[in-house]
Amino acid sequence: MASAALLALVAGMSSGAHAGAVDLYGFGARSMGRGGGGFARVQDSTGVFSNPAGLSRMEHADLTLSYNVLRMAFPELSEVRWDTNRDGWLDDADQPLQPSTDYGNSDGVMISVGRPIGRRLGVGIGGFVPVNELMRIRTFEPALPTYLMYENRTHRFELAAGFGWEQLPGLHAGGSVEMLARARYEIAVTLDAPVRTATEEDGSVGDLVGPLTLDAHRMSLDLVPSLAPIVGVMWDAGELVEPLDGLVLAGSWRGTSGLPVDVDVDLQANVRVEDAGTLSDPIIIPVLAPIRMDFFDHYVPSRLAFAGAWEAETWAVNVDVYRYGWSELQVSIAEVVGGGLDTPLVSITDGALQDGNPYDVVLENTWNVRFGGDLRVLDMPLSNDWGALMIDLRAGFVFEPTPLVAQGASSALLDSDRIMFAGGFSVQHGEPFGVLSGPLSWDVYGQLHRLAEGRLPRAPDPNTAGTPFSASGFDIGGRLWAVGLQTRLSL
Repeated sequence: MASAALLALVAGMSSGAHAGAVDLYGFGARSMGRGGGGFARVQDSTGVFSNPAGLSRMEHADLTLSYNVLRMAFPELSEVRWDTNRDGWLDDADQPLQPSTDYGNSDGVMISVGRPIGRRLGVGIGGFVPVNELMRIRTFEPALPTYLMYENRTHRFELAAGFGWEQLPGLHAGGSVEMLARARYEIAVTLDAPVRTATEEDGSVGDLVGPLTLDAHRMSLDLVPSLAPIVGVMWDAGELVEPLDGLVLAGSWRGTSGLPVDVDVDLQANVRVEDAGTLSDPIIIPVLAPIRMDFFDHYVPSRLAFAGAWEAETWAVNVDVYRYGWSELQVSIAEVVGGGLDTPLVSITDGALQDGNPYDVVLENTWNVRFGGDLRVLDMPLSNDWGALMIDLRAGFVFEPTPLVAQGASSALLDSDRIMFAGGFSVQHGEPFGVLSGPLSWDVYGQLHRLAEGRLPRAPDPNTAGTPFSASGFDIGGRLWAVGLQTRLSL
């Protein structure tokens, strides 16, 4: 029991989600208003996550700062059978368990800064920081219904830094790195449990045990940086072929990363038997239970993207095609990879300890297409100090299929195809105080994501934990929405 409680404690510290808010919503209000696309149109520091080649197109040093409200809502799940009274039996004495899909708010701040160096080089750095929690690391139980792509997907900071370089007139290339971390957690604990022989005054078995002493000798958590490389190219065709003025083509690739967590539990339980018959000295029975667990959180899939855009003076359109490498997704489920039990009476070898979270899931790589565009609806000169007042409208649409295509009866992972509608507008004007070197802009965006309705069939089974208590499955669906306000300063 002590070992099980300790494992529960470790698992509670560490359910699943993958990638991050930037992959789900985008980065920068203008890109987010286009549905997270438009990476062929990068020309400021917000492109550090999508296509660092565009950093070399910056005309001024810039600073962007935004606040984003990101929320999720999923349908209520059916009650499931579970050992809720924790007596080790699954029977009618257990009350139904109500799984929760309230994964919390993930509002956050996005900030980026960049500057051109000379005429051909640009550098930038950007980040997303959740305001409720910097990072959520958590495993989940595969038998319980869980939206694996969303539970803590947006609950982590994201940071990237990079550069862009104009190789030839109109041809740009760049690279950046997205930072995450590797983690290793170790804990060494000794539990002393004195046990004495029974007397006539003892009323229950509990009177024979105690007091218990739990001594945590060592706990350590090491975080080591893990980097996902991003490379990008961009071709401004009009620079070389005049009839193609306004056409921009781009491509980018990002490597795989994530947060692997190794957990080592070194548990020693000393059972001390006192007053054992004629023996004057207590008998100490040491129980050694080393356990090793692995899990992988915040999986960042590889991403290959191609994009094209046509930019005119008062309007622009863009099409982005993304391929995500979800087939190699490592689900955030704790797996026991080693351990044993060693006592003077019995010894269980490392290979005899089996993992209690088996699951069988099939995932595939996905392609999604993002359409977006901008339209200038006002370009009005103001005073000399204020320059011109410009107002742009933008909109976007995305369809993204789910990577979850099949799973076995031992898990209840939930997901479905997702569509997104996005929109926004920006107001840009001069800065009358002479502090900034260029215009000042204000951007507002909004997004609505809808998950396709569906159902994961699961027949009620009184002998199997995690099955619906009365319904024939779990309803799938839900919505996500985001709104934000951004200011961009030309430094």
